[in-house]
Amino acid sequence: MESYKQYWNPNIETMPKEELKQLQLKRLISQVDYVYKNSQFYRKLYSQAGVTPEDIKSLEDYQKRIPIIQKDDIRKDVSPENPFGGVNCVPSKKLMIWVSTGTSGVPTFGGRTREDLILMIENLSRSFWAVGFRPGTKVIQQFGNWHWSPSNLVVACNRMGVKQMMVIGASIGPFAQRAAVLTKYFKPDFLVLPATFTQLMIQEAIKMGEEPTELFSGIKKILISAEVLTPLTRKRLKEKAFCNAEVHFYAGGGESQVWPVDSCYPECDGGHLWEDLVLSELIDPETRELILGAERGEQVTTNIATKGTPYLRFDMEDLVDMYYDSCVCGRTHPRVTIIERADWQIKVAGKTIVPFDVRTIFEEFPETEEAIFKIQKYSQKMDKLKIVAEYDRKKTKDRKELRERLRQRIKEKLGLESEIEWGQVVVPSMDQVTHKIVRIEDLTKEKK
Repeated sequence: MESYKQYWNPNIETMPKEELKQLQLKRLISQVDYVYKNSQFYRKLYSQAGVTPEDIKSLEDYQKRIPIIQKDDIRKDVSPENPFGGVNCVPSKKLMIWVSTGTSGVPTFGGRTREDLILMIENLSRSFWAVGFRPGTKVIQQFGNWHWSPSNLVVACNRMGVKQMMVIGASIGPFAQRAAVLTKYFKPDFLVLPATFTQLMIQEAIKMGEEPTELFSGIKKILISAEVLTPLTRKRLKEKAFCNAEVHFYAGGGESQVWPVDSCYPECDGGHLWEDLVLSELIDPETRELILGAERGEQVTTNIATKGTPYLRFDMEDLVDMYYDSCVCGRTHPRVTIIERADWQIKVAGKTIVPFDVRTIFEEFPETEEAIFKIQKYSQKMDKLKIVAEYDRKKTKDRKELRERLRQRIKEKLGLESEIEWGQVVVPSMDQVTHKIVRIEDLTKEKK
């Protein structure tokens, strides 16, 4: 078997940490000056904060003086004449425009220069090479072509010499059937798919009369996006279909240009975040204060090399775990795991809960392992967890008894009393979901 280099970009990926920090700081200081001179949004923001580029000489200066921004800060200035909200540093006619998923509201418009696209492809090439992409590797990728990432990954695959079959279209039933057929004849090594599409592929394989564990037996690795994977989800995917595959999660954001794939080695948590391209900070979700050296927090990122629409101290609104210890693979960049949307956190009886916590419990029971559910935020102060959920009618003998088992398990694992209502959850069905399922229903907004 032909031997390939271990790293896509060895000089950068294994750069000594002190050198990496110096490079990062140099680019950071230059970027502050660049956006101040070229972006209407940042010049106004920094002027209001009483800061100029000359004030930023260190990372401490940057963290102390430069304001953290959120999507809503940019959305206030968005208009048909100004779709980027003034963040752009380059005229729109020179940009390739992309749009975010809109998970938290109105989608964000961004734009990349030719040089930005090269950096994004470099970013993806490093991450996917780390997880095992090599010349000759056969990959089926499915992601709705409305999203910014597929085209970038296609180019990255071409650079790496990967043989790729792309299932263009939305992540819905007909395309899942097509992907299952292609798997049978193309015999890919890797699959790159959204979570719900993965389940649809398994269903379509069964409809075709195929045994999923046989059809997908040649898959070495499956990379799943959009929905954070619970440990039980990984285990059941292997049991139901991908018996010989490693199951990985990958996710990120267009604004951050952070797109890690977990993980380069089984014993390593998270995927590498490339510090020559981005600065990542963590803040406390409640106090909004910077947490130095923290391992869990809300991620704030800064593009230190992007020139089209750079995002500086941008709140990604993702709750993440960061790992700063040395990685056995030899890469010196830190690693990150996305846990959940930060704005999907709720407080119940003094405890902070995210949908991931409830998912891990629902997946323990066959009747609800694939159930759609929503957590209801019914008050600013809540003394118990309220959940509206569906269940598998074929597997359920007594739904009252099932409710009590779930309530007991929630009490054991989360230490909370709960109220579970069976009913139809108003979200798209699985064959209509194209990205994330929003699992928090905020009833307090309706009461205003």
